[in-house]
Amino acid sequence: MFWTARFYYWSVTSEAPFADMRGYEDIARSLYYDFRTYSDPFWRTYWPPGVPFLRAGVMALFGPENRFAWRVFVALLSCVAASAFGREIALRLRIRCTAPVFVAFVGLSAPSIFWSYKVSTESVAEACLYGVLACFLVSQRTRSKASAICLGAGGVIAMLCRPNLAIGVAVLWATFVGISIRRGEGSRVFALVLTVIVCWAPWVTRNYVFYQRIVPLTTQAPFSFLSNVNGSQLRLEDGRTVLLDLDELQHAAPSLHANDAEASRAAASLVRSWLRQHPADYANELVQRLWHAVESFDIRMTKVPRRPLIACAGSQWLNAAWIDKSPRFLLAGCVGWVLAGALASPLFWVLLCAVIGSCGAALCFVGLPRMIEPMVPVLTFGVVSGAFALVSRVAHARARFGGRSSSHASDRGYANSRDFPARRPGAT
Repeated sequence: MFWTARFYYWSVTSEAPFADMRGYEDIARSLYYDFRTYSDPFWRTYWPPGVPFLRAGVMALFGPENRFAWRVFVALLSCVAASAFGREIALRLRIRCTAPVFVAFVGLSAPSIFWSYKVSTESVAEACLYGVLACFLVSQRTRSKASAICLGAGGVIAMLCRPNLAIGVAVLWATFVGISIRRGEGSRVFALVLTVIVCWAPWVTRNYVFYQRIVPLTTQAPFSFLSNVNGSQLRLEDGRTVLLDLDELQHAAPSLHANDAEASRAAASLVRSWLRQHPADYANELVQRLWHAVESFDIRMTKVPRRPLIACAGSQWLNAAWIDKSPRFLLAGCVGWVLAGALASPLFWVLLCAVIGSCGAALCFVGLPRMIEPMVPVLTFGVVSGAFALVSRVAHARARFGGRSSSHASDRGYANSRDFPARRPGAT
């Protein structure tokens, strides 16, 4: 189901990379041909490096023109990461079918299928999200140093692919550190911190060589913020009032600044000035962005329709089968994760906070619906997780009050899981 949906969508879709996707493709080609980590000599750190590096790796294996190999590669990452994440959910819900149900859920997810065709951060961010959430759950189940290393490395890779995932990764890391310290597992905290430093250091060092200052991720964030307030009035320090024009600002940047890091600092000062002068407007804007993100299918970064997903004649029945976002569905999913946390494991609350935090970070800077689309499958699957948690709790209660031992009751799930050690026979 997962692969059938994607192969069919790819066969009926045709779109060449453009805009941001063209930028990732150009950097990947620079890496492939010249081993240069940028395509524009001024905007050297404007784009996050994760997607170009992965795309360059696929180019090295299958050739620079083979985008089908890229789609299969990213889909394979998503499938493996979704399977791992689904298995960890199943271990906590004690319902074996949870893992294949989650993979099938992702397989039929309209945003997941839509972005799987493109050379974009959305498809890679979705795979990274499943992977880092799975690593976090594994780290709490196994309590091993290897899982701490995977969590650290996975978090860094996720942030370098999609910077707005940094908030969610920080939530997972902070929770891991807090729980490990409480358990007296300082060596695992050391393993996590050391892994983060080792994995992040090459990119930070590269940026420091270019700019003689620390640039943790990219220089894009202030410009992304200004793109959403483009055309609004801003009062400058000299008393003049101007209209923000992002295109003019970026076009003039090479002649006004030595590099994109300095241009980013200048843009950040404009962002701070705008926030001081328009606090109420920004609050209203955030509410509008949230509603627009959950109910709109207006995707600027595309030349093919987002909805309906399949535009062929006679495909109405197929479009009706996709799992897609809606305000009620997303809200029900969040409620489901809260219920699963109360009935099965509080760690589900941590996962929900991490995903919502990543969505919030995206909406604070870029108020576009596409920014939350990688998180849609996880959020909406909360409906299934909540229902499964309730079923598992009822089945466990029936078995317990029916006189069966809890070890027998766990036969429906994973009785040998270290997360749920079976009680001694006869224990109450």
